[in-house]
Amino acid sequence: MEKWLRILNELTSPRITPRLEHRIHQEILVKGEEYTHEKADAYSTGIELMGKLIMAHHNYTEKHGAFGDMFGDYLALDGSLNPRCGQFLTPIHIAEFIAKMTLGDKLPDKTQRILDPVSGTGRFMLMTAKHYASTTGKLNFIFFNIDIGFSVYVYCTMNAILNGIPSVNVWGDSLKMEYTEAVATIPIGKVVMWKMLNKEGINSIMPQPPPKAPTLRDFT
Repeated sequence: MEKWLRILNELTSPRITPRLEHRIHQEILVKGEEYTHEKADAYSTGIELMGKLIMAHHNYTEKHGAFGDMFGDYLALDGSLNPRCGQFLTPIHIAEFIAKMTLGDKLPDKTQRILDPVSGTGRFMLMTAKHYASTTGKLNFIFFNIDIGFSVYVYCTMNAILNGIPSVNVWGDSLKMEYTEAVATIPIGKVVMWKMLNKEGINSIMPQPPPKAPTLRDFT
């Protein structure tokens, strides 16, 4: 068994509660935003968890190359996805093909805003980053990911953090244009910062539903 898989198996053991995605959300995304060196002891749980995820990701990248979907591959192996309810991930080679065909070889100098309304664990984001890195050597885009599933929203956000991808990751319903929570990831050199966005912040940058047309009841 590869080391990255062994680490994730240990982190997702049924003996450990709450589930991994909830621990990542609370200990890393929520608490980690307020981290300071002076208060490091208060963040020891999140620091330990982040260290294990970085170790797993480093091993995964050594085995499978840059911008791979470690969390998506784990979910597929673990059987956590529910295809009967329509939950499945686009095969990574298909995501890579679509990214290349959509973006082309001549990428614009201007920073692009790219949206995936059903992002899953962020495979189109990862393949977009891979294409930009191999074509221009820089990630000159901001990728917007939306998914209604909490677990894949968390794993997509972690994929962005671990791979240093500029993104806004939204937990919400892209059809209803209703958003619960979002995390913006901001790479600064080799360090990735992140910022939790409240509903007001999300609504200021995300598409909004059109105003409802008046009905007869409005005039009576």
